[in-house]
Amino acid sequence: MATHLSPEEQAEGFAPLFNGKDLNDWKIIGPEEGWEVQNGLMVCNGEGRGWIRPKATYTDFVLRLDYRNSAGGNSGIFLRTSEEGRPAYQGMEIQIYDVPHDPLNNKSNGAIYDAVAPTVRSVSPGGGMGLN
Repeated sequence: MATHLSPEEQAEGFAPLFNGKDLNDWKIIGPEEGWEVQNGLMVCNGEGRGWIRPKATYTDFVLRLDYRNSAGGNSGIFLRTSEEGRPAYQGMEIQIYDVPHDPLNNKSNGAIYDAVAPTVRSVSPGGGMGLN
């Protein structure tokens, strides 16, 4: 389950952001029908163009996550952004994109979108799971 932490992670101070049950600790920006919990996973069903963030804010953190993207899917993880405007440009977006780029560039999977290209290819094609 996505909310399980190893004893080592607990000792290092990691805490899960998602409880695996509901979205009560999350704020949805945009259409709420785009987000749900299925089988213990946070799921975006592709309806609308919204995004989701934890209700709590963090200033100094290490983020570890697993994600799965649909074939051809385009998404991202926004960091240090505002709820106003376009989050990819108000802060930073770690690109999640199931389209290969040769050579790697600032729009490839794992890039800081439109700013810094990743140094390694980090996508499993066809809707596979990625690790960041």
